[in-house]
Amino acid sequence: TNIRPSRDQLKAMGAAMAASGAVALYHVKGITPETRLPTFKAVPSETITIEKSDIDELFKEVDVDAVAVGCPHCSPDELAKLAELLDGKKVTKTFYVFAAKGVKSANPEYVAKIERSGAKVVEDTCIVVSPAMDKFDTVMVNSGKAFAYVPNMCGCNVRIGTTEECVDAATK
Repeated sequence: TNIRPSRDQLKAMGAAMAASGAVALYHVKGITPETRLPTFKAVPSETITIEKSDIDELFKEVDVDAVAVGCPHCSPDELAKLAELLDGKKVTKTFYVFAAKGVKSANPEYVAKIERSGAKVVEDTCIVVSPAMDKFDTVMVNSGKAFAYVPNMCGCNVRIGTTEECVDAATK
């Protein structure tokens, strides 16, 4: 279908599928290396149909107390995008950005821009194990992995949205 997912998009998809417990490995024709082998044969064991109404329900607007992104941890590109989206804005809700210590320390300019907005870049922990998340009723996330884990691990409701929607929710 001529879609060329980025490494971050592939990371997010793989993490979300693994979080459900149902998918251990996935292949993307023309993207993942094994699909280029002449011996590769894709034989789906199951076909799932997703309707637009299913997606609309998933992304419906719900008031949130906090926003958390970085599950899996933000890459340098994701920090850059957040820095750009938050530039000149102030958060009105708690906003956590999770990243590995090495990524955080290697990108001080992005971290500074993000934190000037009032968001907090947290290193070497995760949304689902951070005790900071336990105090909120509803948290907005930008990943399927966090969407799958947060309700049971943090005991709060969850809303999913794009990174842009997360920034909008945190700054309105």
